[in-house]
Amino acid sequence: QNMYIFRVVFYIKLIIILISIIFSPIRGEIYPQWHFLTGNETEVFMDFPHYPSSIKSGSILPVFGDSFVLYGGLGKDANSEGFLDDVWLFNVTTNTWVYLAGNQKIGKMADYSNYSSPGGRSDFGMVLDTPSTFVIFGGWNDDSYFDDVWRFNLTDSTWEHLSGSFNGNVIYTPGNQTPGSLYGMSMCLDSYQSFLIYGGKLEDGDLFGDVWRFNLTSKKWNFIWGTKTSNRQPQLSGLNKSPGGLNFGTIVVDTPDSFVLYGGNTDDGAVDQVWKFTTSSNQWELLSGSDTFNGAQNMSTPGSRSGHVILLEEYSNSFVLFGGQGNTTNGFFNDVWRFSLDDLVWTHLVGNLSTSNNFVADYDRYPGGVGFHSAAFLNPTELITFGGEEKYNNALESSNRVWLLEFEKPVFPSTTSSEGSVSTQSSSPEDSFSDTPKDTSSDNPIESSNSIASTETTESAEDDNLIIVDDDLVLEDTDYDNITLINSTMEGNDVDLSIDSIDSFNSTIIYTGSTVNIVDDMKLSESTLTIENSNVEVNGNVHLIESIINGNGGKLLITGCLNAGEDSEIVIDASKYESGEVFMEFGCMTGNITVTYTNVPDSCTPETAQDDVSLAMIFNCDQGTTKWWIITIVALAVVLVLVSIVVLIRINMLNQEKEMENLAVSMNNA
Repeated sequence: QNMYIFRVVFYIKLIIILISIIFSPIRGEIYPQWHFLTGNETEVFMDFPHYPSSIKSGSILPVFGDSFVLYGGLGKDANSEGFLDDVWLFNVTTNTWVYLAGNQKIGKMADYSNYSSPGGRSDFGMVLDTPSTFVIFGGWNDDSYFDDVWRFNLTDSTWEHLSGSFNGNVIYTPGNQTPGSLYGMSMCLDSYQSFLIYGGKLEDGDLFGDVWRFNLTSKKWNFIWGTKTSNRQPQLSGLNKSPGGLNFGTIVVDTPDSFVLYGGNTDDGAVDQVWKFTTSSNQWELLSGSDTFNGAQNMSTPGSRSGHVILLEEYSNSFVLFGGQGNTTNGFFNDVWRFSLDDLVWTHLVGNLSTSNNFVADYDRYPGGVGFHSAAFLNPTELITFGGEEKYNNALESSNRVWLLEFEKPVFPSTTSSEGSVSTQSSSPEDSFSDTPKDTSSDNPIESSNSIASTETTESAEDDNLIIVDDDLVLEDTDYDNITLINSTMEGNDVDLSIDSIDSFNSTIIYTGSTVNIVDDMKLSESTLTIENSNVEVNGNVHLIESIINGNGGKLLITGCLNAGEDSEIVIDASKYESGEVFMEFGCMTGNITVTYTNVPDSCTPETAQDDVSLAMIFNCDQGTTKWWIITIVALAVVLVLVSIVVLIRINMLNQEKEMENLAVSMNNA
């Protein structure tokens, strides 16, 4: 009997294990989830050239698809603490740092003599103005408050001075043509090849509350909105609602004509308000928040914050908040929230929900409470964060830790916005385009060209504009001036070359295994561009009219705008890319375009992830096609089989026992 009980218990356990194995894939992961990538547990000095020091109030920006660039901040060189001017590049794939530029020590002052360096500083503004350059404005160090604007080029690691005084400490007064020296202001790139700033602290310590725009082309400031008075109080009611003077808030572009502001510090404390500013009407709109200063976090709102980060999550028309300083002095949070710009509602995603803060990092689960850090979306499903100030051993210390927050793969809605949108298909698309931009190509391209060539192979095209009519052009490793294609084919196979500009009419362009740099614009009309295992960089704009771009491995990098005209399409070979890989980066986008996928595995559903500066591919292949009822039937069938086995074993045991009883009776009778 004991053996029988043991066997029954054994089979029950076996059934439970099998059921858990069957159903474990459909439980799914809990998102978002944190992943610790690298960094030191305590405050550290810079280890040149291996990794940066612990840094707060620096800034990072996403570049090259799988990397971010870091500049400045308050950190440590090999000997002491101070303001840094170093530029680092971190690759998420290889988990390694690369040193690009700087002085490798604190206290480096701006070099205005030959405009070679902005010097060390913190609490500045920083935006990515092209895929390979970023711009900084303002900030401060022990010697100065800054009003200057600089651009850093990632391709040659050089700085360019765009605007601002040589000595800093510029006090703003009404009538000035610049906002003066500021730090802790909010800054974002807008759609006019410019950046916007709001708020900040002036050189004299007063809080700023005006909106300014800096044009990156003319290198001039333009006053947009404000009272041009410091320490202005917020107006939460009436016809002229507006936020007050504040610093350490954050703004993000909502639409090409508006930005959103959340949080920040005022003279009375931190605020919890969400504001929207429309640049065409110069009007503020209060979306959420209260008139309470230093409001506490609760289950439905993150409360008042400063020193936090917000990032636009474009596919959901929301922004994501991480960390920051709460209502308690010197206290920081580790929570992540999403604010919907459609519903105007906060949603808590991950992190500690408590009125206490300063949570210490658990490196297997989540970062600690942090403020004055920096963060960026690498792609629609991965947020990266670096540095900041955290609590460790009951003291606040700066950090050099890198964390990645992985979001659940989103379902991207079909977009119809005229600001530049993408629709996704996995078969031949129907025509669905609108808002065709004006074609900027010449009505008669031949008139503007210097010479006409009709040849299969060119020996050299230096100093010679080419017009190819009804013929083929095979590119070689050389530099070309302007190329015009009419009813022709142009091929580049395993070449490394530069072309000033391309005008293509009813033609085909194919790059295979090549690296191509186009100095100015590329215009495609009724043409096809195929990129096969190649990297193509266009430093100007790309204009598409009834044209197709084929992505067969490789990348298209557009410094200017992608102007998508009528009946234009992107066709991507899904077998040549990994999920989440960026096929195209651009400075901005106008018009609508359809993305079509080919060679998609049966178990996958392709999606297009488009934001202000890139177009990525998401292939949802995990557990995407298995139906619940199929899994349930299979599980029940397994259970039924196992139960049947147990019953048969029991019947067999009973028969054996019966036979033993009969044998015993027979022996007794004998």
